[in-house]
Amino acid sequence: MIKVIGEKTKTVNYNPKWQIVTVNRKINSRFFSIVNNGGLANPISGSFITDDIDKSNTFQLVPQFVNSGTATPTKFTVMNENSGISNEALISYTYEQSFNYYNWEGAVRVPAVLQYANKLAKFASENIGGNIEDDK
Repeated sequence: MIKVIGEKTKTVNYNPKWQIVTVNRKINSRFFSIVNNGGLANPISGSFITDDIDKSNTFQLVPQFVNSGTATPTKFTVMNENSGISNEALISYTYEQSFNYYNWEGAVRVPAVLQYANKLAKFASENIGGNIEDDK
């Protein structure tokens, strides 16, 4: 509950919508698509694999185009949510976020916000170097 102070004091009920999604990019799954001549090829960018997302709350997404080697999907697991976002919207959002990383021309394997968080964590650990004293 938030109280807004102004000419009149009133109480505003604030109920934010949220969703907790874990991202795992170190998985052993590989997916292929069948081409016209019966051969196998990497799936196209944006391909997602889901096995009844409503029950298992997981999906795997191949956001990047791979022309050498095999495409490795990224696994997303919805842990908890009250946002009411549809599964299709969540998959689309994570795919679109993979293109928002400033330092790369194409898509990255994880959404850009997670790539930035990883970069910031590495930067902080290298520059702070474990010299933090506990405030006790």
